[in-house]
Amino acid sequence: MEAFQNDGLQNMIREASTVLRARGFRYCDDGVDQEPEPLPTELSATPLIAAGLAASSTDLPTQSIARTLDNDPTTFWSSRGTASPEAGAWLLYKLKGPLCIVHFVQLVVFRARYQFGEPIYPPLHVSFQTGPSPASLAPATAVYPVLASSQVQGFLLPASLPAGRFLRVNLHGRQQQQLEDMQWYVAVERVEAFGRQVPPSELASLRSWAQGSTPCLPSPGSLPAHLASCALQAHAQVAVEKQQQPDADPPEASSAHRCGGPLDDRLGQDRHRGLLDLLIEHDDGVGGEDYQDDWSSSSS
Repeated sequence: MEAFQNDGLQNMIREASTVLRARGFRYCDDGVDQEPEPLPTELSATPLIAAGLAASSTDLPTQSIARTLDNDPTTFWSSRGTASPEAGAWLLYKLKGPLCIVHFVQLVVFRARYQFGEPIYPPLHVSFQTGPSPASLAPATAVYPVLASSQVQGFLLPASLPAGRFLRVNLHGRQQQQLEDMQWYVAVERVEAFGRQVPPSELASLRSWAQGSTPCLPSPGSLPAHLASCALQAHAQVAVEKQQQPDADPPEASSAHRCGGPLDDRLGQDRHRGLLDLLIEHDDGVGGEDYQDDWSSSSS
């Protein structure tokens, strides 16, 4: 998204939208922010994001994911432009280690006050994923609608979302074209995640499970629900990797899928101990710099 700010032309920039609309250019709003629904005031307000790691695309080096965390209302992350408004995008964040439970996410869409008509660049919808690593994210939540508003929008996440160390924000669709190139963009000024960090007593339960000589599905009640879902996510990833091995046996309704079924192969043990290393030993070297995903080109 190109910038051409000139404070002396601010009124002309605002008034230009009337002329542009008359000539057929579409703005996704009328320049007045829609009012988002407030979140419950009793929600936990502990910030959880430690760093921005990766984005599906970045339009300019000065518009990186780091800009969504700098608390500067003049900076923003922008996707690259696309010819289709159905294109998706995503932003990947690292949470404060070793494990966090995300209660809600706040997002501010960027309004380009330096462009004619002051367009705003929201996605159509947003969804969220968490997990112990960028490659082991839980399935996405249901999609939430995003307003054409530069006010803070809050999204209350389901209690079933597992604890994790990574958060991915999926941006579905695009609502605004840029006049200069008639491409569709999405731009985000700020992202914040709130909730709580998992206390040491609960981490000890997860460590006990992950350190087993033959790691298995957690039995009912052996782990808190948010940790059990995190363990199940790791277990599911093991099953996928096992089936991708050339000599993998056909799936059976047996030990790999029953509660308490042993993962007695080397892959299963390594996978669970890798989860243990990530969550318990505070391996701050784990990042998402090389994280790749084709979601943005195949989903809307």
